[in-house]
Amino acid sequence: MDKKDRILFVVSYLLITPLFVGIIFVLIFGSSGSNLVSTKIGKSFIGGKGPVIGEAEIRPESEQSGLILGADARPILLKEYLLKYKSPLVAYSDLIFELSQKHGIDYRLIVAIAQQESNLCKKTPPDCNNCWGYGIHSKGTLCF
Repeated sequence: MDKKDRILFVVSYLLITPLFVGIIFVLIFGSSGSNLVSTKIGKSFIGGKGPVIGEAEIRPESEQSGLILGADARPILLKEYLLKYKSPLVAYSDLIFELSQKHGIDYRLIVAIAQQESNLCKKTPPDCNNCWGYGIHSKGTLCF
């Protein structure tokens, strides 16, 4: 690249960049004064009243709220995780989640300890339901 090409590149960069930045500002803070991020459902980006791609039809008589909370998926994710590793704790996944919420403990910590101590309760002392390694030491094993 010779000197002439470098100068042309720098000049074009300095002219085009502010143009694109200006266009972005106009699109975001357009003449209507509304921000695209807070555009209401049912209003397209062009300003028409047509439907937006991916928008669901809202019917007042519908009994479904359409509200999905991230917290709702946690018990399902826990059960799927235990199923993936073929853990005997699958039957207790709802109880693990419920008690973790009741006592303010992250359910992932409970499962992580069981994963580390007993491979999710697949490797425990004989006739013992101690999946978390509680009371297992050289003097004996606490079973329950």
